[in-house]
Parts: sequence; structure tokens; C-alpha cells
Amino acid sequence: MIKELHLFRLQGLYAGGAAVSNVEHRQILAALKAGDADGAGHAMRRHIEAARVRMRKAAHAPSRRR
Repeated sequence: MIKELHLFRLQGLYAGGAAVSNVEHRQILAALKAGDADGAGHAMRRHIEAARVRMRKAAHAPSRRR
């Protein structure tokens, strides 16, 4: 199960998700640097939810391992 989750995560990151994830991380860091704990928390929750959606899409994408 862990290997499959890792593969789905990698698929999501390689399918353009890495750039999006990097932007989300920058938003979290910007809020932390500004001392905005609530903003950082909101940014982190948005990031986690978006990552979950990306992982689900990767899990349902046609396999390339044929």
C-alpha cells in the first residue's frame, strides 16, 4: 500500500503537480514569515486538500506501465 501511495504521489507531481505544490508551499511560508498563523493554517489546509485531489486523479489515471 505504501509503495502504491508513493507512486500515485509521484504521478501527481510529474503531471504538473510539482509546480502547483511549490506555489502552495511558498504561500504557506509567506504566511509564516508574516507571522500570520491563521493564514498559514488556511494555506496548509488548502495545500493538503489540493494534494489529496491530485493524488486521487493520479490514482484514477490510466496506467503507463504497460
